[in-house]
Order: sequence, then structure tokens, then C-alpha cells
Amino acid sequence: MALVVFGYVQWGGGDAEVSGSPTEKAILQWGLGMNFDAIRSNCSIIHVFPFNSEKKRGGIALKLPDAEVHIHWKGAAEIVLASCTRYIDMDGNFIPMDEDKVTLFKEDIEDMGARSLRCIAIAYRSYEIKNVPTDDEELAHWEIPENDLVLLAIVGLKDPCRSGVKDAVQLCTKAGVKVVYLTKHVLVLFFMKCGLSMFKDFESIYHQEENSHFNLGGKGQPFDVLVKSVRMVTGDNLQTARAIAVECGILGSDADATEPNVIEGKVFRALSEVERQEFADKISVMGRSSPNDKLLLVQALRKKGHVVAVTGDGTNDAPALHECRLLGSTDTPPEATYQCRTLRTRVGHVLDTPRGADIGLAMGIQGTEVAKESSDIIILDDNFASVVKVVRWGRSVYANIQKFIQFQLTVNVAALVINVVAAISSGEVPLNAVQLLWVNLIMDTLGALALATEAPTDHLMHRTPVGRRLD
Repeated sequence: MALVVFGYVQWGGGDAEVSGSPTEKAILQWGLGMNFDAIRSNCSIIHVFPFNSEKKRGGIALKLPDAEVHIHWKGAAEIVLASCTRYIDMDGNFIPMDEDKVTLFKEDIEDMGARSLRCIAIAYRSYEIKNVPTDDEELAHWEIPENDLVLLAIVGLKDPCRSGVKDAVQLCTKAGVKVVYLTKHVLVLFFMKCGLSMFKDFESIYHQEENSHFNLGGKGQPFDVLVKSVRMVTGDNLQTARAIAVECGILGSDADATEPNVIEGKVFRALSEVERQEFADKISVMGRSSPNDKLLLVQALRKKGHVVAVTGDGTNDAPALHECRLLGSTDTPPEATYQCRTLRTRVGHVLDTPRGADIGLAMGIQGTEVAKESSDIIILDDNFASVVKVVRWGRSVYANIQKFIQFQLTVNVAALVINVVAAISSGEVPLNAVQLLWVNLIMDTLGALALATEAPTDHLMHRTPVGRRLD
């Protein structure tokens, strides 16, 4: 198991500092004290197959000290399990994987998922070294065998709901903001979108064979948020997604965890464009979703007139975070320029990405540079509760602009009416040019600044969102 984890441990002052993704950190912390560094140091890496969001797994080929080659895989439990033909029991014996045992493992996975544990399966297979490509170019394109695996373990990672998240979800709901959970990414459809880290720590890890828990301290993973209601699009299986959504308040109860409120990514992907638009408003949780599923959901919501905000932290989130708009008239030629809203507005770039979200938010801590560059806003604390602050201040800006315009219209129209009526009735104007200039420069400016800088109030969160078009 230590060989398939890509994180690493640094020792300083007697304390271990674990680096890597939250999943890697959780498993490595569990393995502290088991002498896994000695196992790693005796092996050499032949080839790495990075985690693929479509296949839901990643692998590595290693050369052992005895010149034997092992290929290790780690990924979504039910997907890795489907490639296993044997498993190792508690005594180290290799047992054939029959239909009854597969069913038992699947039941264990569903049971852990129902307890909001994110299940990861770890498996390996032996491989003859003579079949490993020796040429560097061939090795770079070598597809590591994925079949005939031996199941080593199924572990469950606990993503405890960060304090304040459930309250934040409830506030978003009251404010007309719908949060859609797509594991690791949440869409906020509140006529604005923003995503943040929902989970605080991996507080425990569950080993399926030993049925025991271990305390952990890794950071959680962020997800995307969609405003106007709360939804969830996730890479986890549906059981885990349902449990987490209920725990965080995205779903009211287990009774709500049915279609179309809860849907799997491949099911949503197989729908026609018309059917996707019909389902989009109803979806609150999407399990086993891919980056393309998230993009399809964003596009379906936008076509229905919603303003969509998306949060992301990975490189594959860039398409959903981007927004490209064609500039020009209807007769604009094919080589027309596009304007892409990113952290730096770029004009003159043509992107091979479909139309994405209205607002892209990237994680400041966990987010990659690509995700940050593709976003409009960076959430510095990776905290989902910050979405409430985003909504409050966004609505405050809109309300303050309204107050500013009302004040300016009142003052200027009043001054204009007074002068016009006085000029018609008496032939004289009570306010000359200098006095009008003072009214505009001094009174209007100071009054407008006072209104425009007014801090947000709680009643703003009880208003309904402002859509693309005002009736």
C-alpha cells in the first residue's frame, strides 16, 4: 500500500510532516510507524499512470529488489474491485474472487458509503520484467495493465463536515442560493457561483478488513457551489454522496436522496441536451461525476437563464471555470476574437473550451495555478462558509448602487424642477450655476459616498437573487 501512495513524509524535530493530496496524506499518516519508508527505498519507479478522473484511478509500476515488477492501482473502490480476480486474506493467502465474495465486498463499500466514508481500493499484480518497454519513448506511452489484480485492502476516508458549513448551506438556501454538490466540486446556483472547502479534516480512516479507526489530521477537499439552491456534484459513489449531502444539509433527509435529486454522472451524461436541461434544476447531488459532467450541468443551467458560479481546485476544472464570449455582430467572421474572463482578462485568445460558468472561484490553498488563472475570484481560506460572505457583499454592492442612484436622482431632479418652475413663474432662478456646482460636488459626493460604502446587513440574505433580467 505504501508503494501506490504518491505523498511523502518529512521528519523535523521528531515530528512527521506529511505532504501530498488529502487522500495521500490520510493513508500515509495511517501508515506512520509501519516502516513503509524502508519498503519504498528498496524499490525503483518504472512508470507512473497519474490519477484519471474518467477512469477514477491511478497506478504505478515498480521494480522490486528481487528484480520482480509489481503494478499497483489505487482508486474508486467499486471500479478497482471490478478488475480484481483474487484478494489477500488476513493470513496472507491468495483467495480467488468469486461472485459471492464480490457481492460481499460491494456490500461493505455501500455500508461504508452510507456512513459518509469515501472508499478507496488498493490492488496490485505481478508483471514480467521482460515485457516492460526498455525504450524511453515506448515507456512514456506504455499502458499499464489493469486486469487480473489482487485486492490488498479497501479503506474508508472520513470527510467530517467543517463547522459552520451546515449553517452556511441553510443561509444560502434562505437567500435563494442553490448549492449543488459534485464531490470535490460544488456548484452554487444563486445567480452567482462560488465554491469552497467543505470538509475540515480527515479525522478517521477505516480499514475494511480490520474494522478499526485511526485518527488523522489531513485537510479536506474543496467542492463547487452553485447559487440559488444547494447541490452536490461529486466523484464519490452515490451512497457516500447521499450521506455527506444529508450531513451538510444539502439534502433535507434520506427521503430526498432519490432521483432526480440524486443522480450518477454517467446517467446525466447519457441524457439528451433537452433532458439535461429538464433535469438540471432538480439535481442536488451528482455522484461519480467527471469534469465534463460538471461542464454539461453548468451549460444546462445557463441555458435555462440561471447565473452560475463554480468553484474548483484542479487543472481539469479550468473548462468549467472559464467563460468565453464571442464579440461582434452576427456577421463576425470565424476568426473573430473572443474575450475570456479569467483572473487576467484576455482579449484575442480563442479557447478550445465550451462556454463555462458566469463566475469562477478557485481555492487559494488547495487550488492549482491553472485553476487560479482560469477563475475570477480566489477563495483564500478554502472555506465553504465564505460563500455567505461573498453573497452578502455582492448583494450589498448591488443595493448600495441602487441607493446611490436614488439619491442622485432625487437631488438633481429636485434642483432641476425648482429652477425650471421658478424661472417660468418669476423669471429668476433660485440656484445659480455656482450653487448647483456646489450641490453636485459637495453634497452629492459626500452623500453618495456615505450610501455607497454602507456595510451589508442581515436582511439582504432574505432577499431573492437578482437574475439576468429584471422584470
